[in-house]
Amino acid sequence: MNEPHPSARRVVLWSTVIAVLVGWTVLAGWAVAIGWFAAADTRCGVHTADPQVDMTGGWIVIGAALLWVVPFVAGAAWFRNPVWIMLASASITMSALVVIYMFATPSAFCM
Repeated sequence: MNEPHPSARRVVLWSTVIAVLVGWTVLAGWAVAIGWFAAADTRCGVHTADPQVDMTGGWIVIGAALLWVVPFVAGAAWFRNPVWIMLASASITMSALVVIYMFATPSAFCM
């Protein structure tokens, strides 16, 4: 039979993995954007000088950030090579920074 060359199968496999991870990242970015919007402080009046995170949206951001790292950490645990470990480390760092930034600089609708 005409079996595809093993390197051709690898290219297809890794192209698929990359496409899935990019799609997962886009989906997670969309969820974080929705959560960030929901986390905006909607109190107006005397509270505008000290905006706070509305935890309804805050939990969405935290959950999306936690779920986003799962395939990267699973890949690092499964393959145990430097590329996957760097991807997992970068995703954990970026997720932590997003959550920290959300709490450090809460957005508000009333300025």
